[in-house]
Amino acid sequence: MTAKGFLKNKFAIAALTGAMLMPMFSFGDETATDLQKAETSTNTLTPEEQKKKDQEAYNLFLQSLEIIRESYIDPSKTNYSDFFESAVRGAVKDLDPHSAYQSPEEFKRMQEDMGGNFAGVGMRVRMVRDTPQIAGVMDNTPAFNSGAQENDYIIAVDGKNMRGLPLEEVVKMMRGKPDTEVKLTLLREGLDKPLDITIKRAIIKVPSIQSKKIGNDIGYIALSTFGRNSAQDLRNAVLDLKEDMGDNVKGYVIDLRNNGGGLLTAATRISDDFLENGNIVTTRRRNRLSEIVKKTYTAHRGDITDGKPIVVLVNGASASASEIVSGALQDNGRAIILGTQSFGKGSVQQIIPLPNGGALRLTTGLYFTASGRSIQNKGITPDILFKPAKGNRSLYKKESEMKNTIKNPNLIQDNTKTKATCSLIEKDPDITLDTKESSIDKTMLNSRGKPDGALVCAVENLRKDSTPPVHTLTKPIVVPTTPAAPKP
Repeated sequence: MTAKGFLKNKFAIAALTGAMLMPMFSFGDETATDLQKAETSTNTLTPEEQKKKDQEAYNLFLQSLEIIRESYIDPSKTNYSDFFESAVRGAVKDLDPHSAYQSPEEFKRMQEDMGGNFAGVGMRVRMVRDTPQIAGVMDNTPAFNSGAQENDYIIAVDGKNMRGLPLEEVVKMMRGKPDTEVKLTLLREGLDKPLDITIKRAIIKVPSIQSKKIGNDIGYIALSTFGRNSAQDLRNAVLDLKEDMGDNVKGYVIDLRNNGGGLLTAATRISDDFLENGNIVTTRRRNRLSEIVKKTYTAHRGDITDGKPIVVLVNGASASASEIVSGALQDNGRAIILGTQSFGKGSVQQIIPLPNGGALRLTTGLYFTASGRSIQNKGITPDILFKPAKGNRSLYKKESEMKNTIKNPNLIQDNTKTKATCSLIEKDPDITLDTKESSIDKTMLNSRGKPDGALVCAVENLRKDSTPPVHTLTKPIVVPTTPAAPKP
């Protein structure tokens, strides 16, 4: 059975693992709920009536638990610890797609992800048509050495069928103690039957930054996540590229494709590194008194690229922190955004540790780009639309298609329009480039050995010394009138 025959349904959201399981932020000290609901909801009950209603519901909940404990046939399933986890998961699961309860084990795994080290096999996984698919294999890892390939479907782990399971469960089964083995059954395009491989787990160090030079004039930097060390790693990468290329450097490509997000602090620091002044992002949240609290992050003097042109690559899986960076550079006229419409996650999550070792990941606010626009359910509109190759379109489910998503507040209308200035865009990029493969720099090939059309288009624009477009918004970009402070 081939991969095409096995998979027939629509694509599900691509959730990247290895560096991060899903888009999230660590932010603030408050434990507020969703800002949009707080601003728009109306409550006809008086405070005393609401308090009475809440108390009645709480008493009913406790009475129901006692009935279950006393009457359910299997008492081993009715302990309070199980009740707690089920109740909290149920309380947050319908708030929005990004609020969730994390068990102690899940919280520990998330911390390992953000720290960049974990015991596993060394691959990124996404969910496609209810089946886990390898989104990428890290070089010199057990998965790489075993022959696992990008776009392979994982149909079984240690003999257990993976179709329909939550992505977190798939990742959990592939991780384990170092030097232990895990058997994966893969479905690969072009093979008539599934392929079994055995991988020995090891400590995986996940680099959040990968960089290289293209020719001797373009610096390329790919960010896989926004972790604790990402900002410093990016600065080091730029310094290395400067030293390698010297005065020849014409510009930089910042690749945020398939980057599902990360820490808000990392996003603001990285945005700051490319800006001399101006606003980066504004967050709006509700505090314990139901007051709307705003915080604006601004840039400091000092552009690590010395003002060289920048092209940012995005796609449908560029989310959250990736959209903050893209929006900041786009609104400030600092970079050209090239690719497809991004994911559209404009909400902020806070990780709140709990006494049992677990945590709540709770949506506590919304963020707005430098111009005041919300990209919630909309995403970043690229300046240059670069369509994926035929057969790879509509790969990603967007925020707007998810259950219980937060509505866009529409405080400002975004009138950004795309323009096709890449000479390769009118035709299928893979076909166009395959016919010219001998003329394509080997550093612009993708993991399958084919030319990366979006990257080729970005390099073409940088070598033409393209200027970022001016965006038309219903409200002007707010730039501080006082000189920006130097970077800390």
